[in-house]
Amino acid sequence: MIKNQKICKIVEEFSLYLLENNIKDLTIGISNCDDQVIINFSFSGYIQAIKDYVLLHIKGQRDPQIEEYGWELMGEGAYDDDLGIINALIDEINYLEQNNKTIVRMVRYES
Repeated sequence: MIKNQKICKIVEEFSLYLLENNIKDLTIGISNCDDQVIINFSFSGYIQAIKDYVLLHIKGQRDPQIEEYGWELMGEGAYDDDLGIINALIDEINYLEQNNKTIVRMVRYES
């Protein structure tokens, strides 16, 4: 149950960030396997501010302390702070632009 709550928090906070940056056509896909969860955010076009933020600030540096205690605080403050917590809840992030589409792919490995 907590695993799913963390995934929902990641989806909620990153989709809020995208919508605040005027994304109009957002598709979210979640692949939930035994050993990993893959979250894909796909949207039309390219927005440089989103690309810059993702590439500079979200590295996929999972942090066990935030994983244990801090994730529940997501949504309680400014949304920029919550994006930092996303960084601590994922293991990988990829940013891809192709065919006038942008895809941000986040991966959490489950043990």
